[in-house]
Amino acid sequence: MTFDAVPVPASTVREDGNVYAACDCVVCEQLAGADDRYFGKLLRDGRLRQTLAQTIATSMGFCVRHTALAISSGAAKARAMQTAVAEAGRHLASLLERSGLQDELIQDILFGARSRCPACAYFHRAEGRALARALRAAEHAKRAALPDLCFVHTQMLAQRTEPPLRGRLIRQLRVKAKAALAVLVAEPGNGDSTFAVQTVLYPLGRKGSPRMPMTSPCPVCEAIAVAGQQRLQAAVDNVRLEQPGWITLPTCREHLLECLVHADTALRRAALERYLEVALPGRPPSAPASADGEPQKRRKRRRTRWFDSAVATSTMTTGMALQEPCPGCDAREIAGRRAVASLIRKATRAGSDDAVAALTAGVCLKHFAETLIYASNPRTEQRLSRVLCAALRVDSS
Repeated sequence: MTFDAVPVPASTVREDGNVYAACDCVVCEQLAGADDRYFGKLLRDGRLRQTLAQTIATSMGFCVRHTALAISSGAAKARAMQTAVAEAGRHLASLLERSGLQDELIQDILFGARSRCPACAYFHRAEGRALARALRAAEHAKRAALPDLCFVHTQMLAQRTEPPLRGRLIRQLRVKAKAALAVLVAEPGNGDSTFAVQTVLYPLGRKGSPRMPMTSPCPVCEAIAVAGQQRLQAAVDNVRLEQPGWITLPTCREHLLECLVHADTALRRAALERYLEVALPGRPPSAPASADGEPQKRRKRRRTRWFDSAVATSTMTTGMALQEPCPGCDAREIAGRRAVASLIRKATRAGSDDAVAALTAGVCLKHFAETLIYASNPRTEQRLSRVLCAALRVDSS
């Protein structure tokens, strides 16, 4: 799947007499080029280079996207990254050899490998600082002078504020949602309208998404990619058959962007409507009135009401949008678990460490960590650990 950036025209969209200008998110502007700044900072800052190998080892490498960016970010950066990754491999191999898999540090590394990436951590810190500046500007702004933000970052601020500012941000969210739908409906078959919708929702998604499909030798990553393509085709079929949207349509922005660049026009519109339906905060349901119009009698208060989880949950979620599971994320999780389970079964039946090494050849460190986590047989765990240490030694030599 390709994500080629196409320049979005600076025109406005008119519908029912309303004018919707193109979004120019101040947070996305500050975050543009954050990945390049991170890798450039690694080359300039000596202290960061000294701790980079340990950071990569404790996070078991970068995520897939930042790994591809590190390799393709120039000869000097690529050499520096290869040196740091090789040193991190030696450090991780020595940790595994000195400590057992049940060691607290090793357990922390393995269980945190999926969510940890040094470049992603840098990006999220920069995003948090940019959002804090936008929040201060919004708190001191006049009623009609809220900072220009995309849908995603407006939603992030709305979740972190209190009334009356939260109400203003929610109204801005509804304006952004109407603008995105108006752009997509105006020219449903036009490629520029798709990128205009992305500009309203999350401009950084166009700049931060890969422009060419990233191939990986990891069998687990390949299984996840195949499952993603199958899910997209299932979403197209479900929209055509008018099935309920919660079955296949996305509720997260990552899988929404995948649907927006799909060739099927009906899928793009249905996915956007489903995402906005879940993302927009709903109004709390009003209390039902009695049939004769009289106020309902107050029920006797129970002694254990403070311990009623249903009452507590309804109190905490009143006025907030409940986060529904994303079918795309669920499909990715299921495909990854199945591939890891298949790899563990094959490793358990293997007769030697060489056979296990042949089976796990190409498996990325993130999914190797999951393999070590879910391997319940101690003998298989030790084999996988030895194979991983040997592979890290070979790659770092």
